[in-house]
Amino acid sequence: MSQVSLDVPGTLLTFFSRSERLAVSIAASIPILENLSLDNISRSVCHADDLVCSPDIPVVIGDEDIPDHPILGSELALPSLLRIPTLRKLVLRDTHLGDERWTTTAVACRLEVLDLGSYVHADEDFNSLCTERIMSAVGPSVNEFSLATAVSDNLFAKPTDTPLRRLRKLHISPFFPVDSVVDTVSNLAGSPIESLSLQCFEEDVVDVCSALEGFLSLRVERGPQFFDKLKTIDVTVTTNEDAAMGPTLEESEERAAAAERLQSFCRDLHLSSAVVDAPLPDVKAAPPFHKPHYLLHGCQALPYSINDHLISLLHRYIFRQRCAPGSASFPYGL
Repeated sequence: MSQVSLDVPGTLLTFFSRSERLAVSIAASIPILENLSLDNISRSVCHADDLVCSPDIPVVIGDEDIPDHPILGSELALPSLLRIPTLRKLVLRDTHLGDERWTTTAVACRLEVLDLGSYVHADEDFNSLCTERIMSAVGPSVNEFSLATAVSDNLFAKPTDTPLRRLRKLHISPFFPVDSVVDTVSNLAGSPIESLSLQCFEEDVVDVCSALEGFLSLRVERGPQFFDKLKTIDVTVTTNEDAAMGPTLEESEERAAAAERLQSFCRDLHLSSAVVDAPLPDVKAAPPFHKPHYLLHGCQALPYSINDHLISLLHRYIFRQRCAPGSASFPYGL
């Protein structure tokens, strides 16, 4: 299911959409928008006609009637999100990011946190290329970055050339290819990274810890200037819900030993390290099943007026859609 979440002072607005044009137009219409999360948004044929013949990549047809935005005009493709001046955190997951306008759009925001997931209908090389494009576009202001794909461009390895000159915290998702950990982290050596954290599934603990040991060995070989700001390496272990059964006693002991080897190596290098289980989700925070499929929290309590363009979009494409998800009356495959 596609989801858009927006945080503004005093307000959380979450709704479900599939059209990039609708998502971008609403996001650009929210006053003082700082935090935006997009999940499983489909490209619009207006901006991605080259994808129409692709059998594996869904595109939205029929959303050209979304009116021009007062500032963005008809350019409502995903890269136009970078023209929102107040935006500070951007999360893009399970969304096709192949629009070349990521490299040409004038960046008006100063992103501090960037979280890019991979796209399930694209291969690793394509996802890596898309990630590197966006990193290059917004890198100068980013200090915290989460990625799910490998970074192969050694541009990011040189302090004098890397766009990520403020990057302090690097997070790697559990879907990241383990065999690319050493190369990717090494290729980000140009940034002043202080904290490196990896999330992995239980069955990958041994491989992840081994990969991090390999990175630390490389750090020793390269000398004191290689990742000289690094202070912390942490691993968070996530339960794989698709696993048929839990680990055996032997597997548990092997994972504990791998974690201890990594932490011992870190102590030798005067780095702090932890290998811990991910916290359980807060069940109380989950919305009850009787909630409507869209969630609108606090819209009546905004400390400022919502502009006419946003009101029009919400009433036309969100508020009036009250039937069940998947109904034929939802525009653009909502």
